[in-house]
Amino acid sequence: MLAKARYRAASIQAFRDVISAWIATLPPDGWEGTIRELKDALEAAHALQAHRGWIPRGTGLGVQMRGEVSFLEANGFALSFSRTAMARTIRVERASRDE
Repeated sequence: MLAKARYRAASIQAFRDVISAWIATLPPDGWEGTIRELKDALEAAHALQAHRGWIPRGTGLGVQMRGEVSFLEANGFALSFSRTAMARTIRVERASRDE
């Protein structure tokens, strides 16, 4: 059980490392796209890192991102999700300083 907890903690930290590398490259107006586009963007940021990170696939990525809302907020970013008849989108933008 302890090994599973350590693996989970290491996976979360590896994912946060990838997110950190990615948000450092975001333009001032943020980023918006689908889960697939987010995975592609994270993989591109991950390719720039020296170590291997963990990026979930499909629905798992959306679930993982929802779990990282507080991490993103602590780093000055806001995360929002929207859904239309055509697509589900994620928006990551710099949090306003007025809050």
